[in-house]
Amino acid sequence: MGRVYPSETLVMLGDRENKALADQLTTVSKQRLINRAGRLAASDMRKVEQAVKMQLGLPDAHLTN
Repeated sequence: MGRVYPSETLVMLGDRENKALADQLTTVSKQRLINRAGRLAASDMRKVEQAVKMQLGLPDAHLTN
């Protein structure tokens, strides 16, 4: 998978390990979301939240990887 930077985290999507890239944030309308790739576990969502906080410079951001 390669190096994981502070604004990234590893998550499981189905049976595959993937990188969540908080340094590539974007917003989209819910109406544009057609196909769902899957659902993250609560523990993976917490890791994504920490990566987003790190990227945005928000309080309580710390490395969790």
